[in-house]
Amino acid sequence: MTSQLDLEGPLPEGRLVIEASAGTGKTYSLSALVARHVAERDLTASSLLIVTFTRAAAAELRDRTRRVLVSAVESLSTGVIPADQGWMVTLAHPDSNEQGARLKALEAAVASFDDATITTIHGFCQQALRQLGFRSGTPLEGELGDTSAVLIDEVCRDLLVTALADQPNALDVGRGTTAGSLLEKLVSAVESVLGNPGAVTLPDLAAGDYKPGSGDSVERLERWVGLVQRGALEVRARRAQRGELSYDDLVVGLRDAVCHPVTGPAVVHALNERYQLVLVDEFQDTDPVQWQIFESAFTQHLVTVGDPKQAIYRFRGADVHAYLSATAGVAMEHLATNYRSDARLVEATNTLINGVELGDPRIVGMPVEAAPGANPQAIDGAPLHIRCLGFDPSLLPPSGRAKWLAGSGDVEPDLSSPLAQAAIVHDLVNQVVELLEFGSLNLDDGPHKVNPGHIAVLVPSAPVAAEVLNALGRAGVPAVRTRTGSVFLAPAAFEW
Repeated sequence: MTSQLDLEGPLPEGRLVIEASAGTGKTYSLSALVARHVAERDLTASSLLIVTFTRAAAAELRDRTRRVLVSAVESLSTGVIPADQGWMVTLAHPDSNEQGARLKALEAAVASFDDATITTIHGFCQQALRQLGFRSGTPLEGELGDTSAVLIDEVCRDLLVTALADQPNALDVGRGTTAGSLLEKLVSAVESVLGNPGAVTLPDLAAGDYKPGSGDSVERLERWVGLVQRGALEVRARRAQRGELSYDDLVVGLRDAVCHPVTGPAVVHALNERYQLVLVDEFQDTDPVQWQIFESAFTQHLVTVGDPKQAIYRFRGADVHAYLSATAGVAMEHLATNYRSDARLVEATNTLINGVELGDPRIVGMPVEAAPGANPQAIDGAPLHIRCLGFDPSLLPPSGRAKWLAGSGDVEPDLSSPLAQAAIVHDLVNQVVELLEFGSLNLDDGPHKVNPGHIAVLVPSAPVAAEVLNALGRAGVPAVRTRTGSVFLAPAAFEW
């Protein structure tokens, strides 16, 4: 069951799952829930735990939450409800004593706000392990840093030498496998397991690496999986011997602490005593090990906010199955108003994705509404265009073109080929030029001709950014590139 989250309704109790698409006010809703819990449940700042997945997002959450608490104090003191914080009407109480207690709780939270834990998942794990001390079972005197590529390569070389000394072909994972490619595959697999603890990596079965029903292939597959797991364990062991800690060590360490059969209950009790309200932002990016921590440690007043549509891309190691498992059987609230996009674009996007299953029947596109007052017609013409590269046999190599002409049905154009990429960029430039020549914007102060500053082009990589920039320049369109390119090509790199 999914209903729309009502910030003016009864304060949610226990486990709460909020599904939120981009631009629907996640940070706004989280900060409102924090202020209401502080006022209505008399929580202290030190009992708050807000977890997200980047330092920038944590900083934004910290700033926004503090400003909302300050605004709540002013609203309760003056009786004036801010126009953009209508939910604050719930803070008022007919009993003057209760009203005074709520104001006092909010003021105390503002005064001691630095005691609140608003951090990344790894920051929380590190802080919790240090607070637990010896109860955590994790040595924390090591130096924290990113996983060392040199160490992983060293471990994988040692394991391969040992594994192949007597049976050179024991671990072949594909036709034409060489020692170098085998090392490369093992390094990649070990890195994947270290970056997503609990995962099992398999060779590419679709590439014909193993034939179903072959006993030798099954045995070789088992040896490969075992080798990858030993590699991950050995990297962790050598890192511990050298006094090093990775970010993944922190997550695994806290998971092991809360799930320990003997000391786990005491650890869980300590965490529940410390944190009375736990909010997890960007929950779709949670992997199974991270979810084990929250599921085991926090049973009361746990709020998770996420967008399952983003989980299918495995961004930041997200595991869509972990998200679906964590939210199964839990009543779900929905943020249904988009505050970021043009009303016509919202409507068009709803038409495109409403009711569409995105890889799993449990992940379905949900419609959202545009915010009241959103510009209903920001740009002339259709608000959403989808352009497809047609099947042009001239894009095929000569051998493929011959097969296509002969009627072979298994030939498809390579849309990542240089010719296809060039066609896409050429079409993009034509669209931009057409917008600049004929497009107009209907803004608050009247119609405006589209200028280059109104247009943004999102690209998948730095090389594509350079290609688009050069193509626009050749067409006479001024453009700048932002947040792309290598730091080693910056002036500071040459100075260093």
